[in-house]
Amino acid sequence: MAMHARNDQRELCRCDCAWWPGDDPGQQALRVLEFLNHARLRCTYGAMAGVLGTDARFVAQRYLGARRKNASWVVNKKSGEPTGYEVQEKHPELHNCSQVISDANELCRLVCDYFESKRKQR
Repeated sequence: MAMHARNDQRELCRCDCAWWPGDDPGQQALRVLEFLNHARLRCTYGAMAGVLGTDARFVAQRYLGARRKNASWVVNKKSGEPTGYEVQEKHPELHNCSQVISDANELCRLVCDYFESKRKQR
């Protein structure tokens, strides 16, 4: 089974995904954000960190970029909110679903399923 993350001391995403964009966590983050925006689901910084193979503290500054609506789906585990975001920077549908994905493997599986489904629609 392929291991996408590079630090085995953290929760890691382990799956064999054809969609996985190699070893570039920036591209991986973009794929996860595309899925979260499509599904209108939130995930924790920890789940995103597990997929990217980094520490949750670095997800926002290194991989999400400027605060914007389509990156606001990545949230703090306790508050369910994106850290430091103003109301106008959050997606208006952020709280339409109560589910928050906190497991990296679940997030990876959902993203893989999404991209596999997209591939089959072509």
